[in-house]
Amino acid sequence: MQNTVAACCLLPAVFIVSCTLQPPSTQQVPETETGSQPAIERTEQIFHDSQAPIPVETGSILPTERFLSSGVIEIGDRNAPLTLLVYTEHHCRYCREFHIDHLTRLLSDFVDEGDLKMHFITFPLQKYQDSNLAAQATLCSAWQGKGMQMHDHLFHSSQTNRESILRFAKEEDLNMNSFTQCLEEEHALPMIKQQQDWARTLSVNYVPTFFLDGEKFEGLPYYPDLKERIERAHSPQD
Repeated sequence: MQNTVAACCLLPAVFIVSCTLQPPSTQQVPETETGSQPAIERTEQIFHDSQAPIPVETGSILPTERFLSSGVIEIGDRNAPLTLLVYTEHHCRYCREFHIDHLTRLLSDFVDEGDLKMHFITFPLQKYQDSNLAAQATLCSAWQGKGMQMHDHLFHSSQTNRESILRFAKEEDLNMNSFTQCLEEEHALPMIKQQQDWARTLSVNYVPTFFLDGEKFEGLPYYPDLKERIERAHSPQD
């Protein structure tokens, strides 16, 4: 029997659920095409940046971060054989649990070993007042090589308002003129809109949602199950 997967929002008669992304009511979320190119391959084509990003060291805990031109934050060896794409949101309880608990273990078990690289996309939820602001703050920080640090602050803090975000940016020694301008002029909004469009083509309806080399799964798995899934993908049985 499979272990129950933790989720943010319980829907009737569904056990594997998470936080609803709430797409606009005028546009339905399309199903992923059957028999087509695997989802992760199609997303990596979308995410491929025209110029190789400059690695930026993020400190002693978080690994080297690269910011792709699509707005995806990438960590780990870019030549790693496996890619884990993560759709997340800073107010979602299980997204927070993934960041605080699972991510540390993934870094130790797979990323640091060069077996896995990770892509992060922040997906705003309409139900949370500061969700869109937090997503913008993450991208505005990533332009300065500190996207994962901002992720870390937002997931560990109960405050995601503008005052708190500016305080986090100062603590990370960001260029405050550039960061504030990015927020005030909403430079990140077109990128967020693009990411929302991509999510719909992949039938992403909840956070957290993951793609492990084409295999989609929703909700927060128990870490041993996630580890086993990655190990199985890394060393498939003949």
